[in-house]
Amino acid sequence: MGKLHDSGEGGRLEIISIIGAGGGGKTTLAREVYDHRLTSHKFEIRAWANVSQDYHKTMKRDLLISILESASSGKQEGYGELGEKVYKCLQGKKYLIVMDDIWDIEAWNDIQRSFPRECKGSKVLLTSRLCVQPDSVPYVSHFLDPLPKSCSWELLQKKVFGKKQCPPELVDIGKQMAEKCKGLPLAVIAIAGILATEDKTLDVWEKVGKNLSSIIAKSSQGCMEILELSYNHLPLHLKACFLYIGGHPEDSIIPVRDLIWLWIAEGFIQQSDGGNSLEAIAQDYLIGLIDRNLVMVATKSKSHGGIKACRIHDLLRELCLKKAEEDNFLVQNYRDDSFSSSATNKHRRLFVGRQFFPKLSPRPRARNIRSFLYFSLPNSSRSRLELIQSFFVENFKLLRVLHLISDPSVGEIEIRDLVHSRYLALTLLYPRAPNCFDYLSNLETLNLQVSFGEKISLPRDIVKMVKLRHLYTKRGIFKHHHVFNYDEEVGMLDSLQTLHRMCMCEHCLRLLERTPNLRKLGLYKLFGLGNLLDLEFLKCLEILHVDCWQVRLKLPPTLTQLTLNRTYMKWEELSIILQTLPSLEVLKLLNKACMGPVWNTSELEEGFSQLKYLKFEYLNIKEWNATEDQFPRLEVLVILSCKKLKRIPIDFANQNELREIDISYSRPSLEESAREIQEKQRNTKGDDDCVNTTFYCNVVDDDDDDPSDDDDDTISTILTMMNQMMMLNQGIR
Repeated sequence: MGKLHDSGEGGRLEIISIIGAGGGGKTTLAREVYDHRLTSHKFEIRAWANVSQDYHKTMKRDLLISILESASSGKQEGYGELGEKVYKCLQGKKYLIVMDDIWDIEAWNDIQRSFPRECKGSKVLLTSRLCVQPDSVPYVSHFLDPLPKSCSWELLQKKVFGKKQCPPELVDIGKQMAEKCKGLPLAVIAIAGILATEDKTLDVWEKVGKNLSSIIAKSSQGCMEILELSYNHLPLHLKACFLYIGGHPEDSIIPVRDLIWLWIAEGFIQQSDGGNSLEAIAQDYLIGLIDRNLVMVATKSKSHGGIKACRIHDLLRELCLKKAEEDNFLVQNYRDDSFSSSATNKHRRLFVGRQFFPKLSPRPRARNIRSFLYFSLPNSSRSRLELIQSFFVENFKLLRVLHLISDPSVGEIEIRDLVHSRYLALTLLYPRAPNCFDYLSNLETLNLQVSFGEKISLPRDIVKMVKLRHLYTKRGIFKHHHVFNYDEEVGMLDSLQTLHRMCMCEHCLRLLERTPNLRKLGLYKLFGLGNLLDLEFLKCLEILHVDCWQVRLKLPPTLTQLTLNRTYMKWEELSIILQTLPSLEVLKLLNKACMGPVWNTSELEEGFSQLKYLKFEYLNIKEWNATEDQFPRLEVLVILSCKKLKRIPIDFANQNELREIDISYSRPSLEESAREIQEKQRNTKGDDDCVNTTFYCNVVDDDDDDPSDDDDDTISTILTMMNQMMMLNQGIR
């Protein structure tokens, strides 16, 4: 560890740098510090910004926008005078800014004036492979040493065998392979990813060890060559999926839903004999990459444990781009202004973003492009976006994938000629979809976003898209009585699995009757249907989100996840409905979903046998009477802004499956009941197996929350602690 170079101005901004080799765990350590509960408690504002080796002067604006949006928890209306906006946002507050993957002091010099200096205890945390030393600012350097040999072996063993011990005959060869990784955690877990998916025999391990020795002897790059060995061991069907992830921008968080839809549209997912859906197979492919430690989980759903987003280490991304270039699999063109280059002509997939602005040749050479994915950043020029989208639509009639989710949105786009399209993701300026879907008979995924208005109006020819699997929008899909074309030639929409969010009316109900295999449905508002919504005919429906005022529901028994929002339902009605849903695992009651002071389930003949996750949010409930018998499998209970609720049923202390209670903006008595449950479980099951209780934004002792009493060494303390944990194989994931 380095020492503090103190300028004698302890109340000023301080810079802390984490320095180490690529794959050494710098970002992992920084993320552990950033997310640590002490950090979130001590700092009023936290912001994370990715810099990368590709930093250049034009990215200063992107960097400031990233910091501003993190610091202000949302998008801004305008971005003029960004440096001044960032300064005002941070001024007078204690803040922590992380600038990840800095390669040159230029990135710091470009934006340092935007950070107020006279903010006691504020920190900027840098991660870098190089020793970056800002001028005129106190700083601490933490050098991330390689893992000791013993820790490398322990990490390898843990990743391969979990809690089990390595068989004695494999210990020696395992230790040899761990040592050859030179203390780099990323290299260790890459080798572990190979070993975890191979037979646990001496012959197999010696073969992997021999390959490892061979590549290390031939190259001085070490970690990159080890990662390449891991890539070479991938089955062919996973290689394409892995390379596709590498085309996304560096350090990006990739939504799993979008990634799976893209993989399917690209033809990477093949139907199996087992009868699983393409989406389920794609999910298995992703798990395969994660199990091999080539892809990292970014976020998980607390309600059902599924993976919501993933990311990839920057060294693995470099490997992806290298292999993709060798195989002509895809090309990235983030800043090149010459789109007509002969290099691009060989590729079928183009990933672009940031400063991409092609010279609009009337006869572009890249005629082979079949997939175009644009990743814009905030404050991109709308004229540039519209120019780009029109350029591609006009010149590349064979596009199968067009991803133009952008900020700001584009104008009305003409897609009539994209008859080969399987995947369209567009952000529209106006809530009006292109009126030409009858031409797009091959379309499988349609993702429409809009920046103006509350909903998107779809043309009636949508019913002719018989191959459509997913129709998604955050705002809402709306049509009145003359909506859809129900002529006799239109058949069933057998492929449709996702429909989100649909405004319900009589004609929309007729559309749903044509979707026998629908699995996910989001609904809002009712027109012309009274207050009864009967969905029992949807025999495959698993996930339902209802946002309708004063609605009565009849639901299919196949539901596993149900979200109710503003339904103004009586608690007695809810209990009756839940009794008809024997497979329900997730229940979210949001914003006046249920009305009334008391929910009494203790006298029900049947409980909620499969329910694992229950969430209350913005409800006026005062009293909840229940026993553990009604919720025998409940694992997670979340209560947010239910300010009248007095207590959690104390019988939940006897519930063996309950592992987490999260409470925010609540009464002290509610928190106290959660602590009572925890204490009772601790007495019967011990510290390791008792429920974990978490409280946010609640009243705490003044002594605990006084910024003036803050320990200015909080970050250094956490860094030291986390580094020690990593050495003990606790902090690497």
